[in-house]
Amino acid sequence: MFSVIIPTYNREDLLPVAIESVIRQTCPDWELLIIDDGSTDGSEGVVQHYLADSRIRYFKKENSGGAQSRNFGVSLAKGDFIVFLDSDDEAYPHWLETAAGVIREDTGIICAGANRRLLDGTIIEEPPYAINVYGEKVKVKFTAGSLFIKRELFLESGGYDMEMPSGLQSQLGYTLLPYLHQSHLKIVTIDQCLVQINIHNGQRARTQWGELTVDCLRFVNKFHPYFEKWDRRELSNNYTVIAFYNYKAGQRKPAMSHLVRAIRYRPQRVSNYLRLVKYTLG
Repeated sequence: MFSVIIPTYNREDLLPVAIESVIRQTCPDWELLIIDDGSTDGSEGVVQHYLADSRIRYFKKENSGGAQSRNFGVSLAKGDFIVFLDSDDEAYPHWLETAAGVIREDTGIICAGANRRLLDGTIIEEPPYAINVYGEKVKVKFTAGSLFIKRELFLESGGYDMEMPSGLQSQLGYTLLPYLHQSHLKIVTIDQCLVQINIHNGQRARTQWGELTVDCLRFVNKFHPYFEKWDRRELSNNYTVIAFYNYKAGQRKPAMSHLVRAIRYRPQRVSNYLRLVKYTLG
């Protein structure tokens, strides 16, 4: 059975789409846990009529952030595999059935692709991408809805780091890797887009460039030893992102400093030299 966990905060207008996308699954073997992180809008009322389905449970708690809400949801879950769905996104009807079809005895996590729907209706496909996992190239995607996790593995790893206010899925993915490696569980990749990330004008994750810089640096520092040894390409990619955040925040000197780090770890990436010229000229 799958435990689908939807953490939510003040999304009364968007939440029904996420819930109904779970109800429409072609695979009936699921439970849905809606974790309300202290909403002050009408979210609780919106959820009530869905509770006639015994597979759906609703929990409202004091506001404590997305990481704690997700960990709390897992503590209540009963399914063999955990999957998170953001309350402003939606799953396609074959989402769970497709994942169920690839599970084997040694499956630890499953990674699938996602479609990103922009405000103008444009759909951008985001398939799994290759990273180096202890010397082996594996295609992954660590985003909500794309990442299915064996429940015991999640619990053993400790789950989400509550000191990481953003980038939660990437943090979780890299936290899981050593536990996968030690237990000899496998990563299974599905080269299909099974969920839709909906871009909207409402509140999403924080978009302040300075805050994003701090969060991304925290992520890189936490996993730096792993990246340094096993995936310098991904380390370079993260420094490129940090440089961009600094540039957008008007911090040219840190932007160039992090871009130089990105070049050092991946000198063959020509686009970073072009960025360096751009950031230097302002």
